[in-house]
Amino acid sequence: MSRKNYLATVALLLSLAACNLPGLPVPAQETPVLPTVTLPPTPALVPAALPQIVAFTMLDAAAGWAVASNAVVRTADGGLTWGIATPPGATIAGETVSAYFHDALQAWVLLPTPDFATGTLYVTSDGGHAWTGYPAPFGGAEMQFFDQQTGIALVSLGAGAGSEAVALYSTTNGGAGWTLVFTNDPSIPGSSDTLPLSGQKTAIGFRHSSEGFIGGSIPMTDTFYLYQTQDAGVTWFPRSLPWPEGRAGYFSGVEEVEFTSDLDGYIVVSLSGEFLENYIYRTNDGGQTWTQIAGMIPRARHFTVLPGPVFFCMRDNGRIDYTPDGVLWYEVTPDTAFGEDLRDMQFVDAAAGFALTMDAAGHAAFHVTHDSGATWTALIP
Repeated sequence: MSRKNYLATVALLLSLAACNLPGLPVPAQETPVLPTVTLPPTPALVPAALPQIVAFTMLDAAAGWAVASNAVVRTADGGLTWGIATPPGATIAGETVSAYFHDALQAWVLLPTPDFATGTLYVTSDGGHAWTGYPAPFGGAEMQFFDQQTGIALVSLGAGAGSEAVALYSTTNGGAGWTLVFTNDPSIPGSSDTLPLSGQKTAIGFRHSSEGFIGGSIPMTDTFYLYQTQDAGVTWFPRSLPWPEGRAGYFSGVEEVEFTSDLDGYIVVSLSGEFLENYIYRTNDGGQTWTQIAGMIPRARHFTVLPGPVFFCMRDNGRIDYTPDGVLWYEVTPDTAFGEDLRDMQFVDAAAGFALTMDAAGHAAFHVTHDSGATWTALIP
């Protein structure tokens, strides 16, 4: 008897038993034991011995991805060990790679052609075991994916004195195909100036595929360079932020635009004048309004923005500033002097963080902290 017919027979017997008249004995029904299906285990990635990391994304305290000098690698134990997840046949030159790591399974890795005009976009949905390659109409980009299918890519087309041409592409099939939705390069037919050619574009953050912001800097005082789109990047309009009190005559730059939910977002700006400072703005209505939530912060770099709001940043004096609520700030003195070797610093929660250093000889080291930056351990010395 087939499994399908067997289950149908069992269901019929149970139905008849439920309809027996009161007082008549009901035959005992034996619960069918169905066969257990055991799936073969996913093969482990080949271990990578002390990879020379050039860029990384940690998703939480355990899972993360990195681009190394000659490989794509992934960790599942907080950086203690790494596995090689390079697309088959791909040659990785770490400094030239663009990547977006969505979670522990989904990743996009863009490898440029020698002239950087185009590239090959490799996509995985199983943690780097299998990849699919697609031609891309750009060789380098800042990518953001909202799900497995939908994403955007901001491409720099060249910068001049106080200006930068860009192109924005979108995909609805996971990167298999891209559509040019906006460019401000006047040499390209259909270009638009709603996001002006003037200004350096240094930060992009979308809250979903239709609405987002691009920020940067312009050689003009008392103004923020910030633009918003509500039609997936086809058109843009300028946005303003409250100017910090007592800072007339300062130049500004938008350093970070980060949404931690559909409604909650943060913008980190820098001001340059008599002092070098940072300020943080928050929205809780999807970017309709922005409010300054933190007072002046001495000039810092490598900002981490987490829900809460929780912020970490590394100051130029080597100390870490940390706030658990966006209001009260604490200064942490790390036991490791990162100095000019610090390439990147990312925190994944209020305690755990990771840092990448690279010395003048090009040697990379990878560090972890579990006490908000006070003590650090070199996982890759």
